[in-house]
Amino acid sequence: LPMEHEELHHKLSKLIFLTIVRMSTERESKEDFLTPQGFGFAIYENFMFDIPKLFDICSIFGEPYGGNGPLVQRMLTNIFTKQNLYVDDLKTVVKYIFKEVFPNVITNFKSLQTLNGLYDLLYYHYDTVASLFCFFSTYPAGLS
Repeated sequence: LPMEHEELHHKLSKLIFLTIVRMSTERESKEDFLTPQGFGFAIYENFMFDIPKLFDICSIFGEPYGGNGPLVQRMLTNIFTKQNLYVDDLKTVVKYIFKEVFPNVITNFKSLQTLNGLYDLLYYHYDTVASLFCFFSTYPAGLS
């Protein structure tokens, strides 16, 4: 990134992060808020968050790379406690990754025809592992 764009990039990243943090709480002020149940319904039914988005949020802003781990952890705690369907979704996604994605690496590896295909396969699996690592590093409660 050119030096003249670094400050703008940093400001934009901060604004995006603050927007995500705001989206993860039901309270605007003492007078303006949603009930916990209403908030849980709203974020889930309107697809404000889903498991792939939460993986990406942790990869960009959480531990160990983003530096906002404690705040992202509080955000995830609020999301998962206000809407239990996210717990079910997380279990489904992780089960799918371990039962379908990882075992297929050998099958996919055997059918590779090019070096670019190998790079694609390796980067895809690296991205999957890194996403899981960042998510569970930021939100260890997700392991239970």
